[in-house]
Amino acid sequence: MSPATAACGAFVAGAILFHVSTGLPDSAGWLSLLAGVMLLLRGRRWLVPGLFCAGALWSAWSAAAALDYRLDTPGNVVLEGEVAGLPASGDARRQSFLVRVDRSADGPEVRRVRLHWYGAGQSVRTGERWRFEADLRAPAGALNPGAFDGERWQIQKGIDASGTVTRGERIEVHSGASLDGVRGFLSARLRAVVNHDAAGAMLVALAVGDRRFLDDQVWATLLATGTNHLVAISGLHVGLAAGLGLVLGMTLWRCGGRTAGRIPARVAGAVLGLVTAAVYAALAGFTIPTQRALIMLAVTLFAVFVRRPVRPTQVLCIAAVAVLLVDPLAPLDPGFWLSFAAVATLGLLLWGRSPSGGAWVWLTIQFRLALVLAPMTLLLFSHVALAAPVANLVAIPLVGMFTVPLVLVAAMTIVPFPAIGAFLADWSGWLLILFLGFAERVARVADLVPVPTVGEGGVAWVLLLMAVVLAMMPAGIPGRILAMPMLAAALWPGSMGGDARVQVTTLDVGHGHASVIQSGGEVVVVDSGRTGREVAALLTRTGRADRLVLTRDRTGYRGGAEELRMPPGATVHDALEAPGACSGGARWGAGSGEFHFLDPQLDVTACVLLVESDGRRILIAAGIPPGAPVRWEAAGRVDAVVLPAGGHADAVTEAMLEALQPELAVVSVDAGNRYGLPHPQALERLRDHGVRLLHTGHHGAVTITLQAGLPAETARDRAGWWNRRRPFGQGR
Repeated sequence: MSPATAACGAFVAGAILFHVSTGLPDSAGWLSLLAGVMLLLRGRRWLVPGLFCAGALWSAWSAAAALDYRLDTPGNVVLEGEVAGLPASGDARRQSFLVRVDRSADGPEVRRVRLHWYGAGQSVRTGERWRFEADLRAPAGALNPGAFDGERWQIQKGIDASGTVTRGERIEVHSGASLDGVRGFLSARLRAVVNHDAAGAMLVALAVGDRRFLDDQVWATLLATGTNHLVAISGLHVGLAAGLGLVLGMTLWRCGGRTAGRIPARVAGAVLGLVTAAVYAALAGFTIPTQRALIMLAVTLFAVFVRRPVRPTQVLCIAAVAVLLVDPLAPLDPGFWLSFAAVATLGLLLWGRSPSGGAWVWLTIQFRLALVLAPMTLLLFSHVALAAPVANLVAIPLVGMFTVPLVLVAAMTIVPFPAIGAFLADWSGWLLILFLGFAERVARVADLVPVPTVGEGGVAWVLLLMAVVLAMMPAGIPGRILAMPMLAAALWPGSMGGDARVQVTTLDVGHGHASVIQSGGEVVVVDSGRTGREVAALLTRTGRADRLVLTRDRTGYRGGAEELRMPPGATVHDALEAPGACSGGARWGAGSGEFHFLDPQLDVTACVLLVESDGRRILIAAGIPPGAPVRWEAAGRVDAVVLPAGGHADAVTEAMLEALQPELAVVSVDAGNRYGLPHPQALERLRDHGVRLLHTGHHGAVTITLQAGLPAETARDRAGWWNRRRPFGQGR
């Protein structure tokens, strides 16, 4: 490794490793980082540790600045600013958009806010200046194991607050050109000439990075087949744009006659290729993968111009440093990891290979790349598409090699030559229709395969890492063939067994309820939340559900039930469709846990489940409606309880607390909800009885282990520095 590569790597490592921390440095931490940076003054021997500290300091300072701008206290403010990005909805009934704030009258100092406007009566357009009166609140999002972290996404995008518009006034109609305005204009023109909604949505996603029109069904198909990277403009697309510009530039330059002969055609083509790639990256919104590809392309071309050899590792390292200098919060974006990991893996797999390796070589490289990226995909998204290698063998050539060039030319010609642009866009749409038809068929086959699962630690992850190491080994190393069976053993549902302890995880699903119980090899899901996404993400780590319990006739409790993939023969206890499903007082055991429905004893029909293990008892009573008469004394004393009805005053009664005498209570409801739950009377009763309360809207998902001491861990305990929030009960 060259000294320059080592220096770049040290800065990148420091900048990335800071983001593993759960908080900002204290005073001693800041002084230590500053002292480490001062090592740079002591000569080349201290270059690597000094740059490591410089990277960490750069990320820490940027994180502190981002948190300083983030809103903490909600309130009604008047702000002025310019509409940025592409509004999520173009009609006047419901609009979501970003505002770059210039002035906030008597309000907090924020840079960018995400606003929602209902029943506006007028449309908000990119580039316009508005004066809004809005109810602002801190950036918030559900916090669950393996699920999408909204707070992380918002702080990485520089969003300091979100809110709802109560009144708006347009100050200025933007008449000048802007990048977002051009993107929106091209998106509308291209979609108008494609007579197929899904194909038109994919076309504008490929052309200008506008993914507003991709519906849930298309996204589900792309995720199931592992082809979703094709609609997120990536380094592959930027490289194709550069190649198109290179060929076009060389062709035009050679037609220039005697004057063109003074400069080699390949130089002129390379310049036009770089310009084409830069324009395409700009239209994509300069996402992290496009930044990486553009920087690598520029560094490589510069090295060619000055006739200096450059190694791929040096180019990749320089690109990483440049991305982190421009955006030190980039490691919070999954695209950062996947983009650099994919390029690094391809570089290693192609190292020393002849370009003419044959179809079989490229087929094996595709499968090995998918295998190497599988653990990272699981960590980032709690999802891995087993059909991805097969689907991408067709999708990458069809979309990348044929469709993207047509889309690029269509975008360039749709304004100056509308007929040509419309013709090319229409042909692109037909190719995308073929791709979608193929992807849907692959997705239907993939649905027949058990969902791959892997626990948060232990043998499964060791097997995954061993499979990755073997997959990266060069040809001739014995044992490489074991990578596939190791991967299958790690991902096969239930292959690694289960934890003998009983763990109850109440998820952060907003106004509703969802709990997942693990006991040995059995998984019981009690309610699904509104969408089921949070439960599905956790099941990727725990295994498919053996039982599903639906306790209440509310969307927040059962809305996502159909999204959960239940294995054949799974038991469903539904209080609505089968009133007797729980009233029979069913009992069963799994691992060290004992499960018992208490509906007959409590005289309710809400599927109240009692879980016992190691002398500890937890009662999941979330489905009991407020005001329902309940014979709580029949349940006996419990150690913990999931409160009914989100902590309603008529549900958390004195009779309940005196009968159950819990030491811990969990309330499943979103923070700052319009119903004011948990009710102040319920909170006062819990305090009077000395009950510790954990609130999913504030603490995130809550995991209780039924063992001595009754340990309870919240998702916010394990969260990163971007999830800092004021303690529950001290306001927001």
